[in-house]
Amino acid sequence: MLLIFVLPLLLLAEVPDTHAQSYIATQLFDYRCQEPNGYESVSRKCDEYIECKENIAIQHSCPDGLHFNSKVQWPNYPCGYPSEVQCGNGYEIQKAQPSSECSHRYGFSRSDGNDCGTFTLCYEGIAIMMSCSDGLVFNVEKEICDWPINVPECSHSRALEGYTCPATPADEEGNISKNRYGRSCSRFVACQDSYPRLLKCDIGLHFDEKTESCVDAEYVVDCDRD
Repeated sequence: MLLIFVLPLLLLAEVPDTHAQSYIATQLFDYRCQEPNGYESVSRKCDEYIECKENIAIQHSCPDGLHFNSKVQWPNYPCGYPSEVQCGNGYEIQKAQPSSECSHRYGFSRSDGNDCGTFTLCYEGIAIMMSCSDGLVFNVEKEICDWPINVPECSHSRALEGYTCPATPADEEGNISKNRYGRSCSRFVACQDSYPRLLKCDIGLHFDEKTESCVDAEYVVDCDRD
């Protein structure tokens, strides 16, 4: 199953919001809760926690690929992605539960190939292909769509060396403008808040400056073929 989404700059996929039966849950009969209702950490464990509900303690494991976030207030779901929840040095993480498509049940990775703007989200062990908005690339470390300047391997610094994005009116901040790259037929630069990214139209399409979009090649002839 292949699904395509566009990911805004800081939006991450939702994590499960219930303690699904497939995840480990064990009642602790001899455990004394610090508060009648709340979450408590398990010593030197990244993805395990204790939920106290009316002074009844139940130990849970987050789904594979997620970590326990001790800052979450009960009864909100306390598991999050590693980019949001840092694990302590030497802390234990549960054994991975890979599927045929994913190395972990939950998590992000950059897609194969040279396209920095696409990445894979694993959700319940199902791989979903996703795409960043125009002008953004996937930052593996932060697990977000980010500006190319913040992702050195995707910055295209040589191609855009000395390039300055056109000034953007104050009331249009955040909008993306697209401009032809030199006299190239298919290559263009997408600018947002003065950050440029070099892009290219699909085969058979040329960049049209009037509509700032890729159109059939026959409609754009005043350019140099790549």
